[in-house]
Amino acid sequence: MKLYEVVCPVCDALYDVAESDLVVGSPGVQKCSLCGHTIASWSDRKLKAFRLKMSPQSPLSSRVRHPVRAQAALDMALVAASPMCGRA
Repeated sequence: MKLYEVVCPVCDALYDVAESDLVVGSPGVQKCSLCGHTIASWSDRKLKAFRLKMSPQSPLSSRVRHPVRAQAALDMALVAASPMCGRA
């Protein structure tokens, strides 16, 4: 299992992502639960679970350092390069 974080590029919401290497999932798209922007899309058959870790409106969000925005932009570019498949 692979664990990582994703930041919504629109509203800065922080998500935990768990990606299974063993359980078969399906291609899909994950939208931000706060603003509706697409935060991830994938064409492989991996099972992925997203959990909102911190809302930008959270009182703690100003004290917690978000992952580097450049890395988030790179991750989004890699995701955008894969074919989009339809699961909301």
